[in-house]
Amino acid sequence: MIFLAAGSLLRTPLRFDARAVAFSIGTKGYVGLGRGLNGGCKDFWAYDTVANAWTRVDSLLGMPSDDAVGFAIGDTAFVVGGFTNPNSVTEVWTYSAAGNAWSKRQTIYPGIGLQQMIGAVAAGRIFVGLGTNNPTGAPTDDFWEYVK
Repeated sequence: MIFLAAGSLLRTPLRFDARAVAFSIGTKGYVGLGRGLNGGCKDFWAYDTVANAWTRVDSLLGMPSDDAVGFAIGDTAFVVGGFTNPNSVTEVWTYSAAGNAWSKRQTIYPGIGLQQMIGAVAAGRIFVGLGTNNPTGAPTDDFWEYVK
């Protein structure tokens, strides 16, 4: 197995570090949030594997955030938790690829605000947890299943 070049985000106005969120829907890979040169970002970009090109998609409606976790089921992506200065957050956002739009979920996981979490999808079920809480930086062993 080898890695092949897949375009460059350096050709876009977006610049972020390793705190971004990524997920895939269909033949597109999405990346956004994170921390840019001017602080937190809300931008999202889609990489079209067929066209070999990046395009900007709808930005997250909430506060700029980094250290969140992202994943997708079908044509819906989820972004959970993260860090919005000065606190870790418990927000859950969904992105509809078909509608190119973000929605804040009313369901907020009952744990403390977390950043640097992990997320997984198994048999159509969503799990999030672990990570750290800010400002303490204390690690947690919390693990949650998202139920629609």
